[in-house]
Amino acid sequence: MRVHALPPDDATRLPLPDATFAVVLDRHEAYDPAEVSRVLAPGGGFLTQQVGSADGTRLNVAPRFILSARRDTP
Repeated sequence: MRVHALPPDDATRLPLPDATFAVVLDRHEAYDPAEVSRVLAPGGGFLTQQVGSADGTRLNVAPRFILSARRDTP
């Protein structure tokens, strides 16, 4: 297995050959679907993790809800 980590930049074309990778991973960065498709080998997969300002909202609210529920319980 080879891993190619690329620093984020504004390039529109990745410096990689066509149909090279079985898996492309993207974490918290913008991506160009056409470029992902270009560098993926036939049958390859693309995994991305994208977060926004609303992510974790329920987690931030949960502790307050749990604390208030405990106070109401004898």
